[in-house]
Amino acid sequence: PRLPGRIGEYLGLTGEKLRGKEVVAAGLATHFVPSQKLFQLEKRLLSIKSGDEDTVRSVINEFSTNITIDERSILNKSCII
Repeated sequence: PRLPGRIGEYLGLTGEKLRGKEVVAAGLATHFVPSQKLFQLEKRLLSIKSGDEDTVRSVINEFSTNITIDERSILNKSCII
């Protein structure tokens, strides 16, 4: 996937990084799971008996959270980049 506007170019030139929630907002990831829930998610995924895509997606959805982008996020500054 391509980043919106010139965000990719900006990141490449400046060395800035997108953080977890920003990666989801930019469309590079589908879910955001807070670090404190990762161990539980891993345990739950390992306990699944089936590799069924819908089952896996359902488990990930249980642990993922809705995101809000911080006002200082680089994604909010794309109009000036």
